[in-house]
Amino acid sequence: MSFFGEFPDPDLLWRDMDAATRSGETASVEALLKEIPLDGEGRRRIAKTARRLVEKIRRRGAGQGGGSTPFFTNTNCPTRKVSC
Repeated sequence: MSFFGEFPDPDLLWRDMDAATRSGETASVEALLKEIPLDGEGRRRIAKTARRLVEKIRRRGAGQGGGSTPFFTNTNCPTRKVSC
């Protein structure tokens, strides 16, 4: 078996993985969002898709005691409400 190029320093990889596992979710998401080149149109498309998915979940559970609560409970999402 042959490899091309040099392997990265495993100590640096372990350090980065260790730091990532200890960082909070909010800090991680904020850092990742800074790396994504989103313009106003990209953000609008994301908001539109998120809104459509939430509305679909709500319709599916309407009248069945379901809605979004079981979804967020089963996925360990925080319960803080977000308006779209």
